[in-house]
Amino acid sequence: MAPIRVLQVMPAMDAGGMETFVMNVYRTIDRDKVQFDFLYHYDKPCFFDDEICTLGGSIYKMTVRQDNNLPRYLRELRELFAAHPEWRIIHGHYSGFGMFYNPVARRAGIPVRVGHSHNTAYEPNLVGRLDKLMSSRFNAGLTDRFACSQKAGEMLFGKSPFTVLPNGIDTARFAARDPQRRALLRGELGVADNEILFGHVGRFSAQKNHPGLLKIFAAVRARLPKARLVLLGGGEPGYIEEIQNLARSLGLGDSVANILEEMGLETCGCCGTTACLALLNDAVKKGGVMASNHVGGLSGAFIPVSEDAGMIHAAEIGCLTIEKLEAMTAVCSVGIDMVIIPGDTTPAVISALIADEAAIGMVNSKTTAVRVIPAIGRKAGEVLDFGGLLGYGPIMPVNQRDPSVFINRGGRLPAPMQSLKN
Repeated sequence: MAPIRVLQVMPAMDAGGMETFVMNVYRTIDRDKVQFDFLYHYDKPCFFDDEICTLGGSIYKMTVRQDNNLPRYLRELRELFAAHPEWRIIHGHYSGFGMFYNPVARRAGIPVRVGHSHNTAYEPNLVGRLDKLMSSRFNAGLTDRFACSQKAGEMLFGKSPFTVLPNGIDTARFAARDPQRRALLRGELGVADNEILFGHVGRFSAQKNHPGLLKIFAAVRARLPKARLVLLGGGEPGYIEEIQNLARSLGLGDSVANILEEMGLETCGCCGTTACLALLNDAVKKGGVMASNHVGGLSGAFIPVSEDAGMIHAAEIGCLTIEKLEAMTAVCSVGIDMVIIPGDTTPAVISALIADEAAIGMVNSKTTAVRVIPAIGRKAGEVLDFGGLLGYGPIMPVNQRDPSVFINRGGRLPAPMQSLKN
């Protein structure tokens, strides 16, 4: 008996999430009983074309998304459905154009018309608003409805009944079968053997909720400092830059603390940290001089605590202290930076901390600064989350002994003598 043929209605079959889901199903089903054919809305070569043909499917490509010729599209739909009476089921994944192909399929006598929701939100732009308007007509005329989640179903189908069909993943395909290949890939990504690597493959768009992913990973990184995250996908450059900025603000970018630990420290803040930082700063500066003949700028190692996941972890476990940070500022490019301190720290103590950094900068003829954040109403050991792009960090204890008599004397720090000659 010939297999039941189901027409899968897609925008196209490039390597996206929705397309990958359909192919996962297609590879797994008994194709002697059920076969898939595909209708595209673009006439172009696509990622899965060859595999579809190998598996026994046929592909039909239209040009409506390229020429916006709706009369031609409707005519071609009528001709296509009339030419293929074997299609008793159409499975629509392209909700925006469902308002066109579903009525044509119904008039052609196709009895089963399935709609499938793969998203919980539309793109936050003009195209997304148009897609939402067109998709509002998708629900009408469907005989069956599927969704990848409860929220996805409610977004597209409203109060109409639907079945949640989770996106199944063949985990065996991702098992590490070749240790050498795995080691090579991890080496290319700069991932050490003792680090846990997380990966995310998805287009960079608001629908994929990369901010939520990064915030979850920030919580993971606080507990597993050796964890690494790789995001893979294309997308709008502006959105990618926004995600990069968020990652940095959450302390998920390159970590100076982790580099120091790779140099041989158990944890940033232990004995030897200042020496490792001096070596790192020297290498960065000399590399900068070599790489830039005609341009200048400030190069060196920066140590903003609440913007560095490794330093956040070191501070949380008590290995990195204010006093150790002060010593580190004598050999790096900045001063005490992005450190959260208890809200009851007195102005005199803060002023004395600034004076210490000014003295280090003056004696060493280097840039220093103090950027501390008093957490009003909070105590040392707690965590302050600024929200959004501002990140979070532990509230670090500060020596509260009173330096006010010294501070109230006023005055300035004298410049050091450079020579006794002449």
